[in-house]
Amino acid sequence: MSDTQFYKKQFVVILFVFIVTTLALLSFSWYYMKKDSKSKPIDPLSLDLKDIEHLKTNEKAPISIQMHVVESAIDNKIPKTAVKIDSIDSSKKDNAALIDTSLIMQDARESNETQDFAIQNDKHLNSTKNRDKSPIYIKNPQRYYKKPKVVIIIDDLATKKDIKLFESLHLRLTPSLLPKHFFSKDNPDVAKTLDFYMIHLPLEAHNFEQQDVTTLHVGDSPQTIESYITQIKKDFPTLTYINNHTGSRYTESIKDMQELLQVLTRHGIIFVDSLTTSKSVVGKLLKKQNKIHLARNVFLDNEVNTSAIRKQLNKALRIADKQGYVIAIGHPKQATYQVLKEYKEILLNDYEMLYINELDLLLQKHNVGDTKTPLPLLQ
Repeated sequence: MSDTQFYKKQFVVILFVFIVTTLALLSFSWYYMKKDSKSKPIDPLSLDLKDIEHLKTNEKAPISIQMHVVESAIDNKIPKTAVKIDSIDSSKKDNAALIDTSLIMQDARESNETQDFAIQNDKHLNSTKNRDKSPIYIKNPQRYYKKPKVVIIIDDLATKKDIKLFESLHLRLTPSLLPKHFFSKDNPDVAKTLDFYMIHLPLEAHNFEQQDVTTLHVGDSPQTIESYITQIKKDFPTLTYINNHTGSRYTESIKDMQELLQVLTRHGIIFVDSLTTSKSVVGKLLKKQNKIHLARNVFLDNEVNTSAIRKQLNKALRIADKQGYVIAIGHPKQATYQVLKEYKEILLNDYEMLYINELDLLLQKHNVGDTKTPLPLLQ
């Protein structure tokens, strides 16, 4: 064999070994890269929404990635748009709300632009430490009224401490003081210091009787009613508005409510219906007298926790957006105070807080007969 043939053969062998080695290295490299990519963590914030939706529904996606996607959504790192409309909960007999559901349901007048709501979060609502799955306040820029009117009545006020606490919010809340009893003996004096107040009149309920509180009962004589109201007026001489404390049974009685309304009229007092029963006859009686049926739209704190109260306050604000005003009732609870404090800037900037007498005058001006009827537009 010549030298030339030998070198050619050696070159072919070397080339063959080089090709085989290269292919083997490439194969091993591809294998390990594929294996490593399966276990490498993925930053969900680097993914677009389509990728994330795929991962959320892909059973083969690593559990760690699915968890990151869920946590990211909770932390509001993934933009999400939703419109939630609450329905009226009238499951509790003594707290059933008589609200026209058309006032809080989306209708044809609302455009698709309502999905671009400006979300306003209080620092407390944004805090991860205080995250309690409570709803976020959503302002609808397409609402029908520039600054809807909001009346918030605080019932059951019996002590200086509670009255001063809610007064410190400077929110033009309507305090409803219990009549003078041993536990509320200072109320007449405190009332003199308030810009406005009303009295929270105890009336008979179906399944509840509060001890040590003078209560009007079904069947009480006109003299009994007159005597009680006269004493209240003596204790609170500037009194012009009263709403009922409990009273689910009493406000269902036409005879008794007729007698009470007659006495109140003689004393220059207007009745505000707390609507502790869906069978209240107050509206029917006032309509016959061509008077406005001032009635509660929302109870804020039937459930005493901040999440539930925020939800109810959001509901009240949506009603105000739809009909131009709302009447909500709360109680001297720490959770109620906390939520009102959180919403203070919203209530002051986006709405107009009124006392109940101011709303009454506004409704009279526009011939509104009850608090389910919207104000004329552009109010």
